[in-house]
Amino acid sequence: MPVPSPRNSIRIARGNFADLNANAGAFGEGEFIYAIDQDRFYTASSGVLVAVGAGVVAAEGIDTLIDVDTSTIPPGVGQVLKWDGTKWAPANDSNTDAVTSVAGKTGDVTLVKADITDFADGDYATAAQGATADTAVQRAGDTMTGQLILAEIKETTYTLGTTGSIALDPANGSIQMSVLTGAPTFTDSLEAGQTIVLMLENGDSYTVTWPTMTWVTSSGNAAPTLTAKDAFVLWKTGAGLYGSYVGNYV
Repeated sequence: MPVPSPRNSIRIARGNFADLNANAGAFGEGEFIYAIDQDRFYTASSGVLVAVGAGVVAAEGIDTLIDVDTSTIPPGVGQVLKWDGTKWAPANDSNTDAVTSVAGKTGDVTLVKADITDFADGDYATAAQGATADTAVQRAGDTMTGQLILAEIKETTYTLGTTGSIALDPANGSIQMSVLTGAPTFTDSLEAGQTIVLMLENGDSYTVTWPTMTWVTSSGNAAPTLTAKDAFVLWKTGAGLYGSYVGNYV
């Protein structure tokens, strides 16, 4: 191959890429630069180093990008690349922006369905439930239809007052007890379909006034004669309040 003549020598700037890149604006337009640590050639273009070729390297890392520097500060475990204003460099992922409000509510908030956009009644209910999300789980005050099978039921017990006006209210518990210290007047706070078990002590020592009810006994509609310890079942239908004397437990 003929050798062209005359010939001019080409001077190439050499150095570590970080140093060369820091002085990129000092190179002439189109000037070749060789990064020793990367074994790669660059050319200067508008004050920026542009890679034009590579030496013999097995693989290239992200640090070969001109705006990425992982050599000055080597990255640590769990760090990310963050823009520091001039280049991408390793830094801790320390986003400390805290959530200050949800759906326009601040402080301790209670979210309701309306706070969650694109939430429909049928969302998240499964085919096995055969119901919408709102009806899949029964809540207090709901009406259930169909068969309900429970392994056990734990009822709430409640200690009533001991004299004067005493409300028989299932909201307090379905098993209620009273040890009388004076004459009581029981009042009816049951709704149709509700039942109370009443355990009463000292009924033989004081005059007990019952609410209007129908007594269900072997002798017909007649209030029982009380002893020192008696048990009753009271229930209510649309027709009114009923009571049954279970017996005494003296």
